[in-house]
Amino acid sequence: MAKRKKIKSSGYTSLEALIDGGSVSASGVPVSADTARRVTTVLGCARVIAEGVAQVPLKLFKSRKGSGADEATDEDLYWLVTHQPNSWMTPYEWREQMVFHAVLARGSFSLITRSSLDRRILELLPVMPGAVS
Repeated sequence: MAKRKKIKSSGYTSLEALIDGGSVSASGVPVSADTARRVTTVLGCARVIAEGVAQVPLKLFKSRKGSGADEATDEDLYWLVTHQPNSWMTPYEWREQMVFHAVLARGSFSLITRSSLDRRILELLPVMPGAVS
């Protein structure tokens, strides 16, 4: 029977890992969302997920009285998510970034810019997840 090699403790316990939002791997190395984001394989997987989801058209629906729903083509938000969320991103790029943030940071956020006159939604601006509390 082969002898098992003892792994030296790094001083990072399972409890500390849980508090930090990570865990201790089988090798004893702590793994958190922050350390995982530094691994190119993790970034590659997140990119594949984000690109895959971004390819699917996003449709906005409005509930009908009673039951069912209709496509909300008359809403300002509909035009933004299907044509141009802001002045520098396509809908694909915006969806891709939102999903990329959701996968790697457990959430994605967009700042909704409105007209000061009629409160119409003008654009959706991606916000870095770490900037939101």
